[in-house]
Amino acid sequence: MGKSSNKMSLKPSISYVINDKLGGITSLNIALAKAGQKQTKIEQHFAFYHYKQSVGSRFNTIVQEANKQTMLEYSKLDNIYFVFKKFKKQLPPGAGVLVSNDIFELHYIESFGTEKTVYQIVHDDYNLELSQKFEPYIDVFIAHSLYIYNNLIKTLPNRHESCFYLPYGIEIPEAAEKAKLNADTLNLMFLGRMTTEKGIFDLPEIDKLLKERKISVNWTVIGRGPEKQKLFDIWKKFNQEVVFISPDTKEELNQIINEQDVFVFPTRFEGFPVALLETMALGVVPIVSDIPSGIPELVTPENGFLVHKQDIKGFVEKIQFLDGNRNILKDKALNSKEFVASNYELNNNMAAYHQLFAQYKELKQENNSIQHIQFGSRLDKWYLPNFIVRIIRKFIYKI
Repeated sequence: MGKSSNKMSLKPSISYVINDKLGGITSLNIALAKAGQKQTKIEQHFAFYHYKQSVGSRFNTIVQEANKQTMLEYSKLDNIYFVFKKFKKQLPPGAGVLVSNDIFELHYIESFGTEKTVYQIVHDDYNLELSQKFEPYIDVFIAHSLYIYNNLIKTLPNRHESCFYLPYGIEIPEAAEKAKLNADTLNLMFLGRMTTEKGIFDLPEIDKLLKERKISVNWTVIGRGPEKQKLFDIWKKFNQEVVFISPDTKEELNQIINEQDVFVFPTRFEGFPVALLETMALGVVPIVSDIPSGIPELVTPENGFLVHKQDIKGFVEKIQFLDGNRNILKDKALNSKEFVASNYELNNNMAAYHQLFAQYKELKQENNSIQHIQFGSRLDKWYLPNFIVRIIRKFIYKI
């Protein structure tokens, strides 16, 4: 009787489970929580985890919108089931919502189960693969790109009623009137994680061709990531004026974006790039790789240009066209702002997410029980103490 009444007294919560990395996924979840402050009375919890051997810049920041925030750090030496047990203690007990973004929490749910209703945000093709692999453990699938949603319902033909298309939203910033659209020099920018898959090493090549064509440009490169120093070293050999910057606040970022004319984004792989929304909202005209993703939903002939992936000359030609046609640049800038404000405003779009979260009781599936499926190596076992596993692995790695 005591246990039952304790369970009844537990308050439901929304737990956003996030790999502690900078990027669009973290930004999306924070935006969700920000909207949640107005949309729900349920407490919001951010459960971050960090694998110590992973590369890439960490987010590692206090989330102001969270009622509670936890951080789990683990390494390749740890017994993964010990890690999962620690993680379980960091999640609020009881029913409610668990927002999944990656494989870690899905393996955890596969191993431990959860009382919470599992909402997987299907960001890209990688998450689509996770949807298929972990389908029995996921209660609700949410795609914020129509491209991903259409692939999702093809991938999971028996789960249509659990799949939802909910467009993403951002806070629409106040944009000052651009003063430099008729200046001789065009302001070009890149915003994103500094990784090869974002196409960052195409940027110096684009710059070289622009110089050969005597097109005067300024470059501002914004972001963090494992390949940043390499890009800096390559580019600085022939262009000392390119500016690399990592703003500390959203306000500072918006101020820098507002001074730019064109967003050059030669990415190789995307789901639904938040950076594209953030730049277009401030009237920065996108020139972006045309890849299967949410990109074609955002970039139209009215507001920007799509270019074949890895077509450096194609990017250069579009930049040259805008440089020589400033009225068209101005029209596309206005169209970009209006398009994002009309279709991707934070509170309008994120309200739908929280309305769906409010249905967590009705949407909970009955078949996602604990399976105790083996995960990891031979040393990852339920019954092995973590200190023994760490000693053995240290010895193995030393050898």
